[in-house]
Amino acid sequence: MLEHLTDNRFEAIDDTNQICADGCWFDPFMFESSEYARNGNIDGEILRILNSNLDYAQGKAPVTYVENHDHSTIVREAGGRDRWFKTQAPAISLLTSAGIVLLHNGQEFGEDNFLPAEGSDRVQPRPLRWNADSQDFPGARLFALYKKLIRIRKEHASLRSANFFPFPFNHPDGYGSFPEKDVVIFHRYGSATDGELERFIIVINYSDFDQFIDIPFSVNGHWDDFLNEQSAVVENLRLSNQPIASNWGRIYYKKG
Repeated sequence: MLEHLTDNRFEAIDDTNQICADGCWFDPFMFESSEYARNGNIDGEILRILNSNLDYAQGKAPVTYVENHDHSTIVREAGGRDRWFKTQAPAISLLTSAGIVLLHNGQEFGEDNFLPAEGSDRVQPRPLRWNADSQDFPGARLFALYKKLIRIRKEHASLRSANFFPFPFNHPDGYGSFPEKDVVIFHRYGSATDGELERFIIVINYSDFDQFIDIPFSVNGHWDDFLNEQSAVVENLRLSNQPIASNWGRIYYKKG
């Protein structure tokens, strides 16, 4: 697995494909997720980031993450532990996108550490505050979210597949990135462990405001929202004018 930090990080994909490596670190996922967490605004680049397995040769894959040991934690990028909730949308995107997910120690309960981009201060201890940060309100909320997201990903092979829709542009049915609302809607799909088709429709709101949006679906019928532990019956391939809570989302699932 390569930590290959080319000037243009996407160039590492071609190098990975040409040599005997299983994959490489996918820094763009972290860089863009930090930016979205800081300002609450997304752009069209998010479709490329979430479609993280694009351009990798068969049998190779990106290592995806929203923080690692070389950079400040995403809670710090978002503005500190008082703004822990800004990291929920990146967490949802990380665990519902393709790739080999890396979780940095303490990310699951919102550790807040600054690391300068250069200089001797980059070498410093960053102890984990298990008894404090993992037990308080932000820590408990984030820990519960990560546990739920990890369980969903572990139980559903399609979320670990390379399948992603739409790319590179928004689809007229309503899939894509919507910077005017800071909402992204994408479709993951593939074979379940028993070989049957399973589908996911994922909606993520990066903004500090509740947003109302039409959600497209690939088929009609009963869909379960795993994130909110709710369900919906879809007709005409759409749920109209749906409220999506700020810094939150929905993970709809249907099998068959």
